[in-house]
Amino acid sequence: MDLHRKEIAYSALLVLIEKKIETIENEIALSEETMGDFCKSSAGDKYETDRAMAHIEISKNQQQLDLNIRLKTQLLTIELSKNQKAIDVGSYVITSKGDFFISIALGTVKADFGSFYAISLGSPFGTKLKGKKVGDSITINGNCFIIEDIL
Repeated sequence: MDLHRKEIAYSALLVLIEKKIETIENEIALSEETMGDFCKSSAGDKYETDRAMAHIEISKNQQQLDLNIRLKTQLLTIELSKNQKAIDVGSYVITSKGDFFISIALGTVKADFGSFYAISLGSPFGTKLKGKKVGDSITINGNCFIIEDIL
């Protein structure tokens, strides 16, 4: 089970990020459609305000889309088969206080086997974990995490 845990976590992340991308794309399409409807009616200042608000919403969603596409690209570069003795990108880390997949920053993710935390290596926690091995420990905010396994 443990060896497959990393693949299951990876798949859960990929599905999650793809759903986020799809949702954002749908929101952009809806906003563009709404903006098109505003073009058909010309009600003066209200028309201009509604059109501006729709444009802001599209812009905000486009930024979120770009971010999530970058996250997906980062995720797709992870080598799952790489056998790691020390924690680095792509490590699935089992600690005394939870599991962490060093991949992309998405927070708590639910998978078939339970929950894990998807964190980036550049996060404060990821930075402390980098290079650690089974049996090592780190302390963050007064909490001690003992590294039990690295997949």
